Amino acid sequence: MTHLLEKETPFIFSKECIDAFNTLKKKLTEASILVVLDWNLPFELMCDASDNAIGAVL
Repeated sequence: MTHLLEKETPFIFSKECIDAFNTLKKKLTEASILVVLDWNLPFELMCDASDNAIGAVL
């Protein structure tokens, strides 16, 4: 995808691209399921902050 940032690079929106886009859209818009954290498994806490907001992801 980084090649698309170059000048005059053609973008071919094939059936495969449409399928991938629709899959991504579905995954991002369906309800998330929360589960209890299993403390026996490793996990990583990632966070980000700015002047206006703060966010965290397990």
